[in-house]
Amino acid sequence: MKVPADSYWTPSDWVQDWVEGFRQLFNDTTQIAVQGYDSERRVVYWNQASEVVYEYSAEEAMGKRIEDLIIPTNLHQHVIDSIERWINHGKPVPAAGVTLRRKDGKPVHVFSSHVLLSNRQGEPEMYCIDIDVTERLATEQALKDSEARFRLLAENMSDLVCLHSPTGCFEYVSPSSLALLGYKSHELIGQMPASFCHADDYARLMNMFENPAQIKEPLIYRMRDFKRGVPLDVVIDAPNI
Repeated sequence: MKVPADSYWTPSDWVQDWVEGFRQLFNDTTQIAVQGYDSERRVVYWNQASEVVYEYSAEEAMGKRIEDLIIPTNLHQHVIDSIERWINHGKPVPAAGVTLRRKDGKPVHVFSSHVLLSNRQGEPEMYCIDIDVTERLATEQALKDSEARFRLLAENMSDLVCLHSPTGCFEYVSPSSLALLGYKSHELIGQMPASFCHADDYARLMNMFENPAQIKEPLIYRMRDFKRGVPLDVVIDAPNI
């Protein structure tokens, strides 16, 4: 049986079909921004998510150089040199977190990875695959700021302030523990409060850690300062954080 000549794929046909499939995969996603550039860094592909992340429409971006769109001025030469090294010397651009620029000039933080392909003419095209992590980084920074404020407050209070793991172990103990309990903070980290309480109060204290949402009012239990032998009544106001 003779196979028609047009049934065969040439290498360039296969490559082009693969590139088109790659583009189609990311055409409609709104979560992963993908941009394609030719050897002169001119945009040849700009998906829907890139429009959302960088605020340029595909029409605005096509044909423009990457450094004129989303690269901060201080990174222009670095990006140009990195792309040229990959195309001319085969040294890939490593995946990394990077701060780029939106159309309005505001920074956008992305984790960017890269793929180098060839088009039907055998010319190189580089594709950047970017995940916007701006919101996540902002959340992480807010948590760090909140922790810093908490520590500033806790470490300047005369009352004892503690954080516990879900099992009840001390994870943070404010410096006032030395004056109130006779223990330095690091001596309590990793310990269970129940190890220091009166036997009659053990069950109530453990129930607080096992069912924190059920605690509606402060818990009072007896605790012994083993270093000084002084019995203490401890009041725990335990919000479920």
